[in-house]
Amino acid sequence: MKKYHPYELSYLSQKQWREIPLDMLHFDIKKSWLHECIEQVKSELRSKGIKPFFHTWVSDEWFSPDGCPGIAVPFYLFHPALIKACRSHGLPVEGTTRTRAIKLIRHEVGHAIENAWRLRRKKERQQLFGHSTTPYPSIYNPCFETTNFVEHLGEGYSQSHPDEDWAETFAVWLGQSKRTWAKKYAGTQALEKLRYCEKVMSEIAGTKPINTEKFVVSPIADRKQTIGQFIDQSASARFKSVVKAVQMPKNSPIISNPDILKKADQMLKEHGLGFLM
Repeated sequence: MKKYHPYELSYLSQKQWREIPLDMLHFDIKKSWLHECIEQVKSELRSKGIKPFFHTWVSDEWFSPDGCPGIAVPFYLFHPALIKACRSHGLPVEGTTRTRAIKLIRHEVGHAIENAWRLRRKKERQQLFGHSTTPYPSIYNPCFETTNFVEHLGEGYSQSHPDEDWAETFAVWLGQSKRTWAKKYAGTQALEKLRYCEKVMSEIAGTKPINTEKFVVSPIADRKQTIGQFIDQSASARFKSVVKAVQMPKNSPIISNPDILKKADQMLKEHGLGFLM
């Protein structure tokens, strides 16, 4: 079966896009605008003495799987029609601008570098950030007055889990000059974490990763559904999780509803809460 780059199908209507099988599309990162973003982050690593180590693939969202020294980027960023299709069903769409995409890549590389050099096993890392074995919550309640955490992606994301705290700290360390972060976080525990990150990165600079496995998780190319079916299923799963997490009334609809998803997300923001799928 011939595979098409998403931009070869730009003439399709939104309805026609929904009927395209995902495995008929060819998501080539090197031919996308994300490639330059990834290359910028690799350049930042080189400037710190760390040879780019991570691999990339296309999946349904941004993530770096546990134990994997690589990162996944979301399929919807390969064409505006895919972004529109996800948004119309109440699904979150992240990284649509170059600035935001680079921030997300830095964050995910923070996870990948821990996996590559197995940094979470270090005692001081556990003392400063907490244990990776801590269960991930469905909802987290950040305190925006605390000075114990850096702020990178926003919404107090570093407070959601010890691994996210590390990834956010790494992203700030990688993307900002030492002068900038040292001044911004002066006299805080966040600064202590940044200094620890700098120390560990100086230790691994010039060394080879311990873990070099290049496996991938949930590649979008393996999906057999049409774009419409995949988005419908994803929206339904998110809907059930959000409704359960925010404890919406029992008489709420039991099928995915974009308006209710947006309402629930707004409810979380109004209460200063973050949601982890």
